[in-house]
Amino acid sequence: MASTSANRLAQDLQRRIFAGELAPGAALREGELTDRYGAGRHTVRAALRELIARGIVAHDPHRSARVRLLTPDDIRDLYALRRLLELEALRRVVEGDAPLVTLEEAVARREAVEPDAGEGYTVEELDADLDFHRALVHSVGSERLSRTFETLANELRLAFLAFIADPGDRGDHRPILDAARARDLERATDLLDRHIRDGLRLCLAAAS
Repeated sequence: MASTSANRLAQDLQRRIFAGELAPGAALREGELTDRYGAGRHTVRAALRELIARGIVAHDPHRSARVRLLTPDDIRDLYALRRLLELEALRRVVEGDAPLVTLEEAVARREAVEPDAGEGYTVEELDADLDFHRALVHSVGSERLSRTFETLANELRLAFLAFIADPGDRGDHRPILDAARARDLERATDLLDRHIRDGLRLCLAAAS
């Protein structure tokens, strides 16, 4: 298990990656990280191993560790899994008459985030966007489905960096929530499916 110092370092590197400060493909050189953070090489290596395990960093034995660069095939696979998982979660939530409190809170948080003056998403918007989809899956109450979503979450957050440049329609989640509240499975499914497909299109455009 990584030390507390390594965990803190890993968390800060993850924050910088998800903020777009360290771009996909950027080198994470041990010496530079040691100097920047005043940490020992063992701590730096442990932090990088943790980020590799999270799917955020890639390592080539002959090169420095790098921020993971998702390929178009990676993104297609990720979104295919995401689509299956979220549509199934939505079906269970609507048909099972599951409480929607967590989903409603996630939508409210997302709507409370002020867009940037520019065209792209802010870091806060990206985090709030992912939180809506996490809340949808967690609303099912299935430990297995929730655990599966969390294995995808870090890679999804990497893919979401594409929205910094092009937010598309800014991903309005309220219509999905309204359809789920009305227990209109057909409409909710159509809205969520289109939302996910729009995200895939933007991510693939950014990766090409």
